[in-house]
Amino acid sequence: GKSGTLKGKIKTETLSVEGNIEGELEVKGLLKLMSSGTVSGKISYGSLQIHEGGKLMGELDFKDKDILQEEFKDWKTL
Repeated sequence: GKSGTLKGKIKTETLSVEGNIEGELEVKGLLKLMSSGTVSGKISYGSLQIHEGGKLMGELDFKDKDILQEEFKDWKTL
C-alpha cells in the first residue's frame, strides 16, 4: 500500500509499487511504479512503467528476456 515500506532483497516476476522499497530488486517482467511509489537501490527489470510522480533512483539494469545475458564475475588481464 501507499504507506508500506520494505528494505531488503526482492526477486519476482512482476511488481507494482505504491509505497517505498529500498534494496536489491530483480523483476523479470514488469516493474510498475504508481504515482505514490518510490524505489531505490540496485534494480533490474524486464519492462518498466512509471506513473507521473513515481520515483526511481539507483543502479538500473534492463534485462531483456529474449536475449541470453552472461555475467562476467572474474575478469583477468593478459
